[in-house]
Amino acid sequence: MIRILILFLLISFNQYLNGFKSCDESKPQKQVYSINFMTGKTSESDTLFRLLPAGCVQYGNQYMHKEAAEAFTAMYNDALSEGIRLTVISAYRSYDVQKWLWEGAWQKHRHLYSDDVALATHILKYLSMPGTSRHHWGTEVDICSTALAWWESPQGKRVYEWLSNNASRYGFYQPYGPLGESRKSGYQQEKWHWSYGRVATDILNQYVDSVSYANFSGFKGSQTAKSLAVIENYVLSVEKYSITKQ
Repeated sequence: MIRILILFLLISFNQYLNGFKSCDESKPQKQVYSINFMTGKTSESDTLFRLLPAGCVQYGNQYMHKEAAEAFTAMYNDALSEGIRLTVISAYRSYDVQKWLWEGAWQKHRHLYSDDVALATHILKYLSMPGTSRHHWGTEVDICSTALAWWESPQGKRVYEWLSNNASRYGFYQPYGPLGESRKSGYQQEKWHWSYGRVATDILNQYVDSVSYANFSGFKGSQTAKSLAVIENYVLSVEKYSITKQ
C-alpha cells in the first residue's frame, strides 16, 4: 500500500513539473532584432513586415512592422469614419532609401556650408542619417504632409487634434514633440511622424545595446556621426512612450 502511495505521489509530482514547463514554454518569446534589421539593411520581404492597404497610402507600396500595420489600419479606418483621412506618405524605409534621401539633401545644401559638421547638423533638423532612422524598423509612419505650413492649416490642425486625442488608443504616439524640457536635443518637432510605441521602444532598447558608430559608414558625412553623437543626441532623443496611454 505504501509503495502504491509513493508511486502515485511520484507520478503526480512529475505531471506537476510537466505542467509547469508547458506553461513556461507557452509564454511568448521576446523578439530579438539583428543589427542589420535595426539599421535598415533588410527589405520589405522580411517576414516582420506587412503591406499596408492601398487605400490608406498616397503612392506606391508602403510597409510596416506587422503589429504596427494592424494597429495603424484600425486607426485609419476609425479616423476615416469620423471624416479624418490619415494618408500615409512614408512608412518603412530601407538603409538604401535613407541613404538616397540623405545624400540628396547633402548635395542640395553643400554650397551653403563649407564645414561637414555644420552641413550635417542642418540636415539633421528633419532627416536622419542612414542607419539611425526609426523608419528602418517599420514602426514609424509619416502622415498627410511633411510641410510645416500644412499642419498650421485648418485641415492640418483638425488631423493633428484627432491624432493627439486618439492615436494612443491604437498604441501610437508622437516621438518628436517640441524641443524643450523633455527633448533637449535632436530633431525638430514633427507633427506628421507617429510611432507604434511598444515595438519601437523594444527595438530602441536593443539598438542602444547593439549598434555603435562603427556601423555608420559608406555615405556622405558619415564621419560626422560620432562627433555629433547622433545616437545619444538624435536616436535617443524622443518623447517617452507610456503604455498606459493605450
